[in-house]
Amino acid sequence: MKTGQKKDSEAVLAQLDLSPEKPVILLPLQIESDSNIQNNSPHYKSMEDLIRSVTSVLNGTEAQLVVKPHPEDRARRDRIEALCSDADVRCCWDLSLQSLFPVTDLVVVINSTVGLE
Repeated sequence: MKTGQKKDSEAVLAQLDLSPEKPVILLPLQIESDSNIQNNSPHYKSMEDLIRSVTSVLNGTEAQLVVKPHPEDRARRDRIEALCSDADVRCCWDLSLQSLFPVTDLVVVINSTVGLE
């Protein structure tokens, strides 16, 4: 499955309007119907709640958050993007994880193989 364009770090920073001087936190999302989220996550039952929680924790810090929705979750695009409206929050649909990792200082996951990568 193709999961986004591969770009170099400079192009990623420019496309997402990220400052290279500030830390970047990557938040890859799961599909909400994922059984591990629905059955085993004690705190979050929706990716929207997760985004709200992480942005709340980062509020007032220098960190820039990049939300990477699951590539199969485009039906909720408007709802997810609405939660990425803060100044230091970006929603990234079209770049590959391999492009995002080099500019990322920290990855936050609930249940995702991205955490292993």
